[in-house]
Amino acid sequence: MTQSATQGVAAWIGVFLTVFLLLSPGPIHALEDAGPDQSRLSQARLLRADGEFARAIEILRAALRSHPNDIPLREELGYTLILDGQMAAAQYQFEILAERNHSPELNRLYRSVLNRIVAERPFGVSVILGFTPSDNINQGTDNKAIENDLLGTGTIDPANRRIAGWNSRIGLKGYARTTLSPRDLVVFDWRVERKFYSTHLAPQSDLELGLSYSRFFPQAEIGLRTFHLSSFRDAGDVTRNGVSFFGSYNIDRRRRIDGRLQLSTFDVEGGSAVDGPRVLVDAGYLLTPSPSLALRFGVQAEHANAEADVQRYTSLAATLRASTAFRNGTELSGQVVFGKRNFGSLLGFARQDRFADVSVTLFNSTFSYRGVVPKLTCQIGKTTSNVAIFEARTRACGVALSRRF
Repeated sequence: MTQSATQGVAAWIGVFLTVFLLLSPGPIHALEDAGPDQSRLSQARLLRADGEFARAIEILRAALRSHPNDIPLREELGYTLILDGQMAAAQYQFEILAERNHSPELNRLYRSVLNRIVAERPFGVSVILGFTPSDNINQGTDNKAIENDLLGTGTIDPANRRIAGWNSRIGLKGYARTTLSPRDLVVFDWRVERKFYSTHLAPQSDLELGLSYSRFFPQAEIGLRTFHLSSFRDAGDVTRNGVSFFGSYNIDRRRRIDGRLQLSTFDVEGGSAVDGPRVLVDAGYLLTPSPSLALRFGVQAEHANAEADVQRYTSLAATLRASTAFRNGTELSGQVVFGKRNFGSLLGFARQDRFADVSVTLFNSTFSYRGVVPKLTCQIGKTTSNVAIFEARTRACGVALSRRF
């Protein structure tokens, strides 16, 4: 990387870590609970035994906000939600337990409970709502002119320059799933979404369909997913078909490795952007110092062999993802990505881009209305290139609403 690009990446990583630490109540060991709230746990169990599920759930949720790492509290809340018929909320609790606890015995228990929830709740639907102002919604260039040895200097069309505005989206997503055995899960997922823009950009519609199979072991998971994605645009419909192979292995209670290999095709209607298989490899190392804190260090490599130079590239990126939960119900997550992308020869020379991106998401599960929880996401990104027209930066901060049924 150039010195300026390196300094920019370092600055964005600093912004991410600063926000993460400022919202943290202290060092990692401060996230650990002093101990379970035995009095409220005992009270909730007595209420559950008497059939007072609503009161027990209220007590458990209040206790869990003070002790987010308390496994018995979260387990009790999950079981009580099941008895109260709140399968979606119970599924959320047991998914957290299964993800954050790497004990083989407990994992078998949580997976068994999740499989039972699948049997009772084979269908699910979520609403997609989002609104994001941005200073570069069209990913336009920062430059007003392009310069090279063949063409000299020419002015870039104003429509290709960066345009500030907002984008919004609305849609639905859902799934249908079933268990073939206590270890085998089959899921059909779908998503329909409509995107709108405040500028001359035309609306866009997306349709995604997926079918996946997963098999669970005491310390590992393997599976595959086939998918179809269609984006309907005025500039030409985009179609992508592919398959992903994924897996994870729990080294111990606090460490896990995971990986994904994706093969897909890409086609733009009415254009020359057609390619053979696009190969994406993503591998990561997950560290969970406590049930409320997770860190993932990853490497992502990608290669696309397209007919058009602008679509033929090889890229390599490093990623850092972090998430944590606090005692007041606040959850914070973020991601840092930086890397390099090399394209095919363009007008006699090869284009090279360097990119960096920082995003942070913040929400509080206690701030909800009828199950709708707002999430705030902010993003800062920059791309530098040896071809001026492809240099760009983005700053955006938006709100998304989620509701599961």
